Amino acid sequence: MKEQTMKQIVIAILLFGIGMLLLLVNVNVISLEIKQIFVDYFPLLALVIVGIWFVGSFKNPFGVRMLVSFYLTIYFGLLACSKWGLVDFNSGMFLDLWPLLIIFLALKMLITKRGFKARITIDKKNLFESRERTKGDFEPIKAFSIGTVEMVDSNWSLEPMKLYKMIGDYNFDITKAFIPEREIPISIEGWIGNVTIVIPEHLQVRIDANVKIGNLDIFNHTMAQAKGDGFFYQSDKYDEAIQRLDLKINLSIGSISIQRV
Repeated sequence: MKEQTMKQIVIAILLFGIGMLLLLVNVNVISLEIKQIFVDYFPLLALVIVGIWFVGSFKNPFGVRMLVSFYLTIYFGLLACSKWGLVDFNSGMFLDLWPLLIIFLALKMLITKRGFKARITIDKKNLFESRERTKGDFEPIKAFSIGTVEMVDSNWSLEPMKLYKMIGDYNFDITKAFIPEREIPISIEGWIGNVTIVIPEHLQVRIDANVKIGNLDIFNHTMAQAKGDGFFYQSDKYDEAIQRLDLKINLSIGSISIQRV
């Protein structure tokens, strides 16, 4: 058996102490005053634990362990600062820190000089070519690794799209789009990001949306922290409609909001 390091001993003691404290709180052994003290100082305790984990990750710099501990260190650090009124931050803002992943990748590029590959492709012949395509038979219009896709201008052409990126946001206002008289398949996939789509009331739609960690808000049907449950919806007259939109959205972490106006 390997000899325990001081770091392991410290983390084990902290976890044991937190576990015992939570147990005593749940069985009403500890008074409300002490319980409130624990609530106030929990972010600081968590910061110490993930901070020790982060320091230990330097043995294998810029690996998954360092990425996770870096993210959690910033998160609990901001929570601790909010307790003393230094910043305006709360526990529900965990996903709002996703730009830290971009910062982490940038630091990796600068320090290790290895970097990462990002691909951007654009159909230069005709970005929105108006031609008939069978379902599932279309080329990607755009493919991003990191960035933002916005289609909110007046009279933009709604065409089949297959979009993918690691990190970023999508914002589509289909009420302003020119909608051809056929089925339009749109596929959106990514690791981390937010998808916001506004659909006109008359447009028949089929939606297959899934986010593993985050929020789904589709036609005011909200699922917080979806955990991969997903959401499926199809308009009653979808199959016989001339104009129809087939949406498939799959995110690992983030939020999906689709609303009618």
